[in-house]
Parts: sequence; C-alpha cells; structure tokens
Amino acid sequence: MASELGITTITFLKTNNQKKAISEIKSRLFQILKANPWLAGRLIRIKGQKRLKLIYLPNITEKDLNEVFHENENIEISIKTPYSELYKKIINNKVARIPMGFNLINKDRPSLSLTISSIDDNNFALIYSLGHIIADGETYYRVFNMLSSNNPIKALNPKRKSLYSWKSAISEVDYKFLYRKSFIINVIRSYLFDRNTKLVAYYINEKEIDKAKKISKQNSDVPYISTNDIITSSFFKAISAKIGMMAINFRNKINGLNDNDAGNYEGVKLYDSGIYDTPEGIRKSLQGTIPYKSRIKPMPGTLETCYMNIGIITNWTSFTGKLKIDHCEEVLLHLPILPTHQPLNAAIIFYPQPNKIAMLISSQYFKPQYIKKAKGNNPLLKFLEKPISKEIFD
Repeated sequence: MASELGITTITFLKTNNQKKAISEIKSRLFQILKANPWLAGRLIRIKGQKRLKLIYLPNITEKDLNEVFHENENIEISIKTPYSELYKKIINNKVARIPMGFNLINKDRPSLSLTISSIDDNNFALIYSLGHIIADGETYYRVFNMLSSNNPIKALNPKRKSLYSWKSAISEVDYKFLYRKSFIINVIRSYLFDRNTKLVAYYINEKEIDKAKKISKQNSDVPYISTNDIITSSFFKAISAKIGMMAINFRNKINGLNDNDAGNYEGVKLYDSGIYDTPEGIRKSLQGTIPYKSRIKPMPGTLETCYMNIGIITNWTSFTGKLKIDHCEEVLLHLPILPTHQPLNAAIIFYPQPNKIAMLISSQYFKPQYIKKAKGNNPLLKFLEKPISKEIFD
C-alpha cells in the first residue's frame, strides 16, 4: 500500500455548540491516541531489512496530539462545494490529507490527521485521513468509530501477524495476475487515456434490493444473499467486466486474525462472469474455504488483459458505525475523498448518512448521458436512486 494515498473522508456536521463539539472531538482523539500510541508513530526503513518498522513511544503527550489534530483550518468548503473542488482543496492542504505511503517513510510525520474546518456557527467539516500503508478500511473505521461519544475506546493490536499472506489468501494465480505487466499496462492505459470517466454518487434503492433478496430466497439454493452480493454482481455486469475485483476483509476468515488486529489484512479477489453473473454466485464464492473459488474461466491472455474492462469494488458499510458526537445535532453528509479521475471502473458502497446506503462510482458507464441511453441495459440502474447531492456531483 506504499503507492496508495491515505484513506480520507469528510463528514459535515451540524452543531448546537461548535466550540464544545470540537473540544469533545479533540478530547476523544487524545484518549484514542493514548490507547493506540502507534497512530502517532513514524515509519522507517532500516537498511538490510525488507519490512518497514513503525516506531512510537508508549506515552502520548499534548505534542503528539497537536501533530495529528488540526483546527481553525479555513479550507473554504461547504456541503455544496462541487466534488472536484472539494478534492483539490483537501489534497492541497498540507495537513488535511495523508500522502502516499512512500512519502511517509523516514519522514518526521505521523500517518494520521484529523482536521476541523469551520463553515459557519452551526456547521463544520471533519476531515479524517489515515495512511493506507498502515491501515485498511477496517482499521480506518475502527479508529473513526471511537470518536463517537457513546463508543468505547479500545487498544488495537498493530503488531503484524506473520500468519497472514495476501498471496495464499487470494490464491497464487490471482496474486500473480495483479503483478502481470499486461495488467499494469491496462491500469496505466485506462488512467492516461480513458478520460470519459465520471465520478458520481447515488443512493441505493433499498426497496429494489429487498425485492431481489425475496426473489433469490424463492428461487435459489443459497440461504440468503446480501446487499453487497446484489450490488457487486450488478456493477460488474453493468461494465461488462472481463475481470471484477472485490475487496475482502480476511479478519475472522483466517485463524488467528480478528477485529482487534490493526493493519492491512484485506485483499482483492478476482471474479469472472461465470461467477459474478448472479448475486448467488458471489454468495457461494464466499462460503468455501480460503482461497475462495471465484473464477471458472481461463485467465485472459496477455493482449486481452491490456485492453479489457476491469472493475473494482469495495464495501465500507460493514465497518462504519453511526457517528454521534456530543453537541452535534446531525451528521449531514459523510463522503470518501478520492481523486476525481480513477483508473479502471471503481465503486465504493458506503453510508453518506446514518441508515442510508449509497454508491460512489468512477466509470464512463454512469455518466448522465450514458444512463439515459442505457435504459434497461444497465442492470445496476434499478438499484440506484437519486444522486446524493446535485450540487456536489454536478
């Protein structure tokens, strides 16, 4: 994950007492750091050693807190700021966004940043960024959820467990595919030349999801299908993915790994249309033993891999808690912050507000004009409702 930007979100909050709300967040963060001092640590590379080391002192001080907590940052954003502008303002702020992992190695900078930007007396934005090099989505939200005033603060285990191997978890064939030159060419080609991609975000139509679940229960031999099964299958079909990549959290799936383990214990599993064509196919693929069987067709050849459609999807809803901060009346909007131009066809399932599910998509297949033409030919459209914000996603 050294080449990945820090995982970053922005949360717009309505408050009845901004000063007290921010003080509560700062106090909670201080307690989180005391329980998890590794969050204030530094990444170093020691000559002759393969693995990086995360070094930190066991006792957290006010100085450590002030290095990761930033208030009075006037970033000039609001809940109506267009997404492209929102991204630029956050990425250009020196403290709000944690950079690529490479830029944290042997630098005097922690891998965590929590930034407050006041909008007016009753509204402020909370920008939270954590280095992907030390944390996956599960760890990111385990820390974020501790900011809630009603959640316990727990010490997570940052010590890397050698029992986990991404190669063995996703299968050696899948692992080698991700390092093929032809796959890397595809990623670079799509980033440089597929400029028709559009970043959009829609609420998920939960009534249609419930209908699909009932139909599956009546007609299939799997005990149930999840919202993730339905959305993932529909997304891969909508983009005609030759290979679809789904992020999987391997905690509690590999003996010895559990929710208390901080770090990167996720990986992407590769799917072909023989499996992802139905939600039931996705569900069955997760019922076996690791590595899961998620393909039944031969791997694409070198030339085809350079040009074929590839999709990647991740689901954040299983990690996300309901943020509740004293003196805050409401979570108005919670958004992932991503570069507006992504390689491949990418999607994130997430909670923009408590109890509402949405999907952030970067793909040419979901541009408004394409959607109008697609009509019934895009299997994902019936599961999507209105955009989560017409001002942000213009």
